[in-house]
Amino acid sequence: FRIGVYLGLFAGVGGVFFASWIGWGSSGARVIIGALRVGLVSAIVSLGLQGLDLLNLPLGGLFSFAPWKSAFGTSLGPSLLIAIAAMLIARLGWQSPSMSMSWKLTAAAMAGVGLSLSTSSHAATAAPEWVTGPAVFVHGVAVAFWVGALAPLIALARKRNGTVLPVLLRFSGVAVPVVLALVLTGFGLAIVQLETFGALIGTRYGIILLVKLTLVAMLLGLAALNRYVVTPALKAEPRNSRELKGGVFFEYVAVLLILAVVAGWRFTAPPRALAAAASAAVEAPLAIHIH
Repeated sequence: FRIGVYLGLFAGVGGVFFASWIGWGSSGARVIIGALRVGLVSAIVSLGLQGLDLLNLPLGGLFSFAPWKSAFGTSLGPSLLIAIAAMLIARLGWQSPSMSMSWKLTAAAMAGVGLSLSTSSHAATAAPEWVTGPAVFVHGVAVAFWVGALAPLIALARKRNGTVLPVLLRFSGVAVPVVLALVLTGFGLAIVQLETFGALIGTRYGIILLVKLTLVAMLLGLAALNRYVVTPALKAEPRNSRELKGGVFFEYVAVLLILAVVAGWRFTAPPRALAAAASAAVEAPLAIHIH
């Protein structure tokens, strides 16, 4: 269900933003609307499951009030509420008959993506928070911008009528600084979370990050291939978009794998947090009450 939330935020909200600001149409509607629906359901269920996890209750406990109340008491509660609001606003932006209103709603929804992630992220609470919080915000918005473009581009490339080229060129003009911001913020947050190089291979968090970085490197390679090889070929022959469709499809597969890997962080704390907890445990006084 955490993967489902990511799909709703990145493929759903990001896809609506792309269609409004860059695609100027409804290409990839089935994937985008489907991602928003999956994201909304997943966000609600994730909140209940978080409460079950905190109280160590069986699945039947979802129909009681206690787990929901418990989950709302954590940082995940506000985070998922913001995520739900962002997805609902994006859905309204998709249906908006006015282009200017659509721009405002989709921009607000994209801001909601960043706020949702920075509200509950381990990285956003690391010192100095005035740096890490905005870094998580920028990182999340950049991911949504990139991932949201993939389904519409695949849908346009399938038509093979030349309509994908101007959209691709508009996207490429903005994508370079966005991807640069994505890489820089991700690199900086990884350093903050790991603290030492040994944690990259000596902790579960580090191993998950290592797998993620490998997949991200593959994704960046595919993106570079599409930009510097496939796009020039498409300019020469605008109707021959089969290679673009294949390249973007593999980007989408890589993104899905990355989201699945990142969801694994749900089960492990970053080395920075583990070190802080260990230090606090050593310094804490010990009290024993015997009856």
